[in-house]
Order: sequence, then C-alpha cells, then structure tokens
Amino acid sequence: MTVKKILSPANEFLKKAAKLKQKKYRDEFGLFVTEGERSCREAAESGFVVDCIVMTERFFESHEGEFAGFNRIVTTNKLFMTLCDTKTPQGVLAVVKVPEERELTGNRYIYCDGIQDPGNAGTMIRSADAFGFSGVIFSAGSVDVFSPKVIRASMGSVFHIELKTLAGAEFLEQAKQGGYFITASALHGKSVDIHNMTVLKKQIFVIGNEGNGVSKEILKQSDEIVHIPMSGAAESLNAGVAASILMFEVSKHE
Repeated sequence: MTVKKILSPANEFLKKAAKLKQKKYRDEFGLFVTEGERSCREAAESGFVVDCIVMTERFFESHEGEFAGFNRIVTTNKLFMTLCDTKTPQGVLAVVKVPEERELTGNRYIYCDGIQDPGNAGTMIRSADAFGFSGVIFSAGSVDVFSPKVIRASMGSVFHIELKTLAGAEFLEQAKQGGYFITASALHGKSVDIHNMTVLKKQIFVIGNEGNGVSKEILKQSDEIVHIPMSGAAESLNAGVAASILMFEVSKHE
C-alpha cells in the first residue's frame, strides 16, 4: 500500500475529507471519519472498508510501521486539524466507507425511535456490543449514526455490530412478519416490569425519543410494553441509560 505526503491546503482529497464533518457530504460521498489510534485500529480490524489512514508528520515518524496494510496519507498538523472534529486529536484518523445495509440476520436488536442525542446513540451502540445484541436500528429522524460524536461515544463498537438507518413503522411490521417480537420501553398503563418481560430468541426492543418517548404508532405495533421500576424521585431515565439497563436485564436470560 502507498504512503503519500500532502502539504498543500488546495489538495482535493483533503478538502473532500474536511467536508465529512457534515452529514450531507457523508451521504453524498458514502464516507465517514473516525479519529484516534484505537478507533482507527478497530476500523482496520473490522469488516468495514477503510479508504485511507491520514496521519500527521509527527505521528507517522513515531508509528511508521502501523497501518502498513492501508493507503496512508501524511500531512502537516495544521492541515490535519482541518479534518478533525475533536480539539485535541491524536494525530491519526481513518476515512471509512459507509457499509451497505442488509436485511436483519441476527436475533436481538435495539430500535431507536427518534433518538436525537449523539451521546445516547453511541452509548446504545456500545452497550449493544457489550451485552451481545446483534445491532442497533435507527428510525428516520434519529441522529446520524456516522457523525463524529456518535462514533466517539460508541468507543469503537460501531465497527462490531450491525447498524441500520432510516427504518420506520413499515420496517417494524416487516420484522414482525419475519418472526421478531417487538418490545417497547415506555411508562404506560399496561406496561410490564422489565423483570417480568418476555424474552425470546428473535426480538427488537424499542427506545423512544428523549423528550417524547416511543411514538403512538410504534406502541400500537408492539407485542409488549415494558418499564424500568424506579424507587427515587426522578420521573425518567436518560435514554442511553434506560437502553443499557434493558439490555443488561435481557442478557441475564442467556
């Protein structure tokens, strides 16, 4: 694989890579950026297609043997900073191709119904990876799963599990027809304590929007509605925390 040095701010590749901080260009080019040595290594060892690894001159000098199996671009620290979303980058990032989406092939998934916060989204991806879930599904209107903040919050787990985006009520109906049991997490009159919830081999667990919860349409589609019992004064839990508690409870049934 090649090592190419780029020192000009007019370079077309660098200008293209800098645009990947914006969703419209991630969609247009089918690429996203992941920053940091650990995350780049996760990308390199995953099934994702790494377009190239970009390094500062200083990082390359001290890590010349790393990522040798990939095309590498070496540039100045100043130009490297134009590609970064973080304020104190480690001097290395990967430009990665957005994977093609497939039909569901796993057993258990989290479905994010209008989740807006990147931290919550990344936490759910990380917890799904930790608790053995097959993947995380994002509805239309949810945060972009390949945004820099979601990638960082997932701590590399974005490269380990299935991800699906722009899924709606029709998707869930098709999933039901495919044998998936739909469980929604919501404070509802007919909801079941999660300690008593139904846990099956093929199941999708729905977590609702931070402010509005699970949509009425999806609640009607759900086979079961569950809630997390709370003894304190808080009215609700952070969406990422609630999803993690739910996934931990499900993992106890293995």
